[in-house]
Amino acid sequence: MPSLLLKVAQWTHQDLAMTAQQLGRAQLLTVPYSHYCEIAKWSLAASGVPFDEVACPPVAHVLPTLATRFPAGGGRRVAADSSSIATSATSIPLLALPSGEVLLDSWQIVNFASKTRPNLGVVPDSLRALLDEELGPLTRQSCYAVLLKEKNYAAWSGLVTHNTSLLWRLAWYVIGGRITSFMVKTFRAHDAARISECEAKLRESFDRVGAELKKLTPAGAPFIGGALPGLSDIAAASLVAPKCFPDAYCGGVFYPYFSQILTADEAAKMDAEMYRATALGRHCMSVYAAGR
Repeated sequence: MPSLLLKVAQWTHQDLAMTAQQLGRAQLLTVPYSHYCEIAKWSLAASGVPFDEVACPPVAHVLPTLATRFPAGGGRRVAADSSSIATSATSIPLLALPSGEVLLDSWQIVNFASKTRPNLGVVPDSLRALLDEELGPLTRQSCYAVLLKEKNYAAWSGLVTHNTSLLWRLAWYVIGGRITSFMVKTFRAHDAARISECEAKLRESFDRVGAELKKLTPAGAPFIGGALPGLSDIAAASLVAPKCFPDAYCGGVFYPYFSQILTADEAAKMDAEMYRATALGRHCMSVYAAGR
């Protein structure tokens, strides 16, 4: 971890664990349109845990994340549960509790929600492995391939500047193109062969997760949770929502931007229709209709 970057983070941002203790409310750090953060927000809401969302655009989340993972008073909070992000010091979501405890990824937050409200159930290991190791990362890569297309730049800019400060909006006007280029490179979003491989794997993952949901759902019940969605339903629906585009994704806040993409990008629209028609896609749309 570059020492100068860490010092800047500690100088400019308060440890969210301290904020949570001062306010007596949990503090959830997010990139607000992220499907991983959607799991966290929805799980906490379903479990009745009061929290404040500290929403940051991508890249801008790095400093507050570092300030909480490496507090100025000493100590390190780096042990995440997710296999795909466990080695990253800037991964989110991150939940700071009034007790001083900090939960470092979506799965730790889902487990906390389950303990807070046990009737929501737990995510079985078999399903979690599919969601964590396959579906989540593949959905993210596929979505950035859509978001970072040149034709979708207006919608992408809207997402990352939505409800942000004037300073960030001015910064995005100046350096948004550079940040976008960095993310294109990071996610290989314009690599046609890589994206084609990703889409093939994603379709296979949709099928595997759909089959797993069928096995886990009680006979005659619409959801794994029974009559209402449980945490397993919420986790699966959240992780595929950016490919199915339910209106209520992230509470519906960003639907205008996603709708803009579906209008301007015929390929993205066709993909959404295809994924919605799968067993997992139908489950996603039903869970959002019932519970978000």
